[in-house]
Amino acid sequence: MFKFLLKDKIINTIVDKISQEMNRTLTKFQDQHNQKFEQVLNHLESMRIELKSLDQRLSSKEVKDKMDYGHMQYKLSSLQTELKQSKPIKKKESRLDN
Repeated sequence: MFKFLLKDKIINTIVDKISQEMNRTLTKFQDQHNQKFEQVLNHLESMRIELKSLDQRLSSKEVKDKMDYGHMQYKLSSLQTELKQSKPIKKKESRLDN
């Protein structure tokens, strides 16, 4: 009878030690996993902020380019109008033509 009681006690002790060790190992694994996941989230957030900044810069550049293009088109049109309205310039005869 004593052997049976001792056997149960030893088995319970072994089971408790195994459970504690597994719990410790799993907790350590979970902590490491959480740290890595947190790093990934931080990197993703950093990339999101950078992409947002690039998108804003690109949008403002596109607006500026459109304005510059419109201004150049206006100047070109104005110069074309001036050329049409001005008198034709007479070509000077060069000395070689004589």
